[in-house]
Amino acid sequence: MGMVGALSAAWAQTSPTVVATPSAAEQGGAPTRASGEKQVQSPQASPSPASAVTASVLNLPPVTVHAASSTTYNVTEATAGTKTDTPIMDTPLSVTVIPQQVLEDQQTTFVPDALQNVSGVIPSDDSFGTGDSFSIRGFNQNELTYEDGLRTDEYTTSEFPVDLANVDQIQVVKGPAAVLYGQAEPGGLVSIVTKKPLDTPHYSLAQQVGGWDFYRTTADATGPLTSNGKLLYRFNLDYEDAGSFRNFIYNHRLALFPTLEWRPTADNHIIVELSYDTGTQVLDPGIPFLPNGQPAAVSISANYLQPKANRLPESDYAVKVLASHKFNQSWQMNVAYKSEYNDTGASNNQYYAGNAAYNGDLPRVGFTDNYSNQWTDQVVADLVGKLDLHVVRDTILTGFDLYYQHGHYDSNFYDLPTINIYHPNYNLPYNLPKPSTDFYVSNGQTAWGWYFQNQIELPEKLYLLGGFRFDDVSTFDNGYSQGGSVNDGPQVTPRVGLLWRPIRQLSFYTSYTENYGATGLGSLTPNGQPLPPQSAQQYEVGLKLEDSDQRLSATTSIYQLTKENIPTTDPANPAYTIAVGQEPGLRTGSDRIHFAALEDYWGILLYCVLRYTRQQHTKPDRHAMPGNSVQQRKSLDDL
Repeated sequence: MGMVGALSAAWAQTSPTVVATPSAAEQGGAPTRASGEKQVQSPQASPSPASAVTASVLNLPPVTVHAASSTTYNVTEATAGTKTDTPIMDTPLSVTVIPQQVLEDQQTTFVPDALQNVSGVIPSDDSFGTGDSFSIRGFNQNELTYEDGLRTDEYTTSEFPVDLANVDQIQVVKGPAAVLYGQAEPGGLVSIVTKKPLDTPHYSLAQQVGGWDFYRTTADATGPLTSNGKLLYRFNLDYEDAGSFRNFIYNHRLALFPTLEWRPTADNHIIVELSYDTGTQVLDPGIPFLPNGQPAAVSISANYLQPKANRLPESDYAVKVLASHKFNQSWQMNVAYKSEYNDTGASNNQYYAGNAAYNGDLPRVGFTDNYSNQWTDQVVADLVGKLDLHVVRDTILTGFDLYYQHGHYDSNFYDLPTINIYHPNYNLPYNLPKPSTDFYVSNGQTAWGWYFQNQIELPEKLYLLGGFRFDDVSTFDNGYSQGGSVNDGPQVTPRVGLLWRPIRQLSFYTSYTENYGATGLGSLTPNGQPLPPQSAQQYEVGLKLEDSDQRLSATTSIYQLTKENIPTTDPANPAYTIAVGQEPGLRTGSDRIHFAALEDYWGILLYCVLRYTRQQHTKPDRHAMPGNSVQQRKSLDDL
């Protein structure tokens, strides 16, 4: 989008703390002034006779104004790693939080941009410029994030990226997180915390203007609706209209987020959030490659698909309910539910059908969709108990989640004439397919899981974390000619970690975690059986540092992460697929990244990224084709 400038106006019913300090003379001593402070005194009256007769002299004491900075870059607690409010220094996991202040100061508009503040997280573009694509610890997350503990993926949202206008903070867990969240890639987890209603009225309006016709308007209003503060509201709006340095690419979007919170008692609260997201965006095919694997030497703005192709008109409607109930001082129940409907209108999508030849000829192919819609319902329920057993303190978590998705679409494909990338001609004729020849596809997934976790604070500042999860997942897509239906389960996923905090500013930790991944649809083994679900294991050791003022923090870790059961074409029978088993590592790497947050009066964010990667190919699986094996990462990761 180019460099973005921002103009914003905000009003809030808040003010800095003002302290009126009596003068030293008023307290019986000589006046003094601290370094950097300004004294304001009333001028002394002139000793004229008139003034002595008509008025008495009024001596005002000096007033010193102290304004405390509210800038906060370093967050000390996070819920994403354990689903409980746990200090990061007491969590035997690598966890990073990007707070609201960082998002505001950096004028961040997309999640991948915000994630560049986190080591080991790399933005990618595997969704043609749409959605949120990134990898964690070398593994692509396939556009999977979590919002208030609920799953957000290609079926639960439109192709639009996550809208940051309604985001309060972003939490990142590095390493497998399936033990609490279910099927996912093993690299880690991105958890988004949305904005909630505030007790204090606040209103803001911001306008961003940037290169390539980028315009973005956001509004935020919140406060109580009743005098007793039991009913509160929040409303966020985001309107975006953007072009691109890429030919034929643009984006129009409107997002609305009205929210109500009801607090009938101190032990109960319910939040209901509605969201409406609509607009049009254009898929970006990028720069084509040559047969030697190098990108073609063409303009970075070049787009070799038709000027009016790849426009996706989309609308997304959702309702989310968050509720909590405290039974007593020790036990609390949290429930989250979300229902979402996504509708994509008729579209004409085109793609490059391979590499461009050395003479510049580029094959292309087209697909049409008359409609595509998806329904998603999901619920998560957690029971949290905190027990003080004198010698140890125990935090118990047990929970259940259910995810149900179903949808359908129609599609067809057609041939596009070859175009020459050095002498493009966009006026070549082609014919769209007849709707009567369309094929219709239904897909869906039903997944449930039950999990248990125990966090124990032992004597001598030792913290033990342990847990496991049972999963059962059924997925189908009748668009595949074979292997279009699989059932993964029941599967058991464990996790254990230990942390020692000898002093307040230092923690050492170690952990072992397993991951539960998906089974590839459309793949059958030579004996006609579906592949087993992908799995992974991670070993990690690390240390955490925090200064006494909790303004500066850092995490350093060394880990080995191995992924197994990767679908691979059977070299003996290319029509079938086999799962790659575990063998000595395929790939090793080294990551050194340091992240620190330093808070001062103005608020300063410092982060430094030092990255070194070494790849080593060792013995692959004996059944795998050349270049395919178990994926393994060995890294030193400083956050």
